[in-house]
Amino acid sequence: RPEDAEAHLKLAQCFVRSGQDDDALTALRRARQVALDWPDMYIELGRLAYVYTTAVEATRLGARIAVVCSQADDTVVKAKMKAMLPLLEAGNISIVYPAATCSITDCDPVTVSIQNLTFRAVIPLVPLDFQIPAYTTSLPAESLDSTDNDLCT
Repeated sequence: RPEDAEAHLKLAQCFVRSGQDDDALTALRRARQVALDWPDMYIELGRLAYVYTTAVEATRLGARIAVVCSQADDTVVKAKMKAMLPLLEAGNISIVYPAATCSITDCDPVTVSIQNLTFRAVIPLVPLDFQIPAYTTSLPAESLDSTDNDLCT
């Protein structure tokens, strides 16, 4: 039914379950075109866009903090990322530090990643879960020392 917004939303749900997020977004856009007066959909599409962009920014923030804090403070890094995007859990965040024996000339970067993050849309009668893509940010290791660094507490 080409003019039925609910049918397009259910189609989007099927696409999401099969991992076809691009097709799901196309179906959501079509539902939006059909039901221009359906504010719930606009709100949820806005929330989805917010989660996508904030996940990228939280990853960047985590990398910027991790390069100047001790490895032992990885829980602080994760907490600051979660404060930016409350949807995050510690299990969604990965922080990889360089080897302890590296020198300034041969040190691997610090890499912060977000993975396995799911956004659940709250459209009445049509539950949709979107898998947020994995995001990774790597920065050159800096001090990796929390001493006298208020950012790491």
